[in-house]
Amino acid sequence: MVLLAGLIDEGRLRVQIDRIFPFDQIDAAFAHLEAGHAKGKVVVQMSA
Repeated sequence: MVLLAGLIDEGRLRVQIDRIFPFDQIDAAFAHLEAGHAKGKVVVQMSA
């Protein structure tokens, strides 16, 4: 994990985020994944 964090900090590894969904749209996030539309990570954002 430390190695990955270092690579991200150095800009040598980038995480591809496809889409960010609010928590109240979690069903839509799963549908997006199941339909095969995601071209990267799908993030479900939770409120603080």
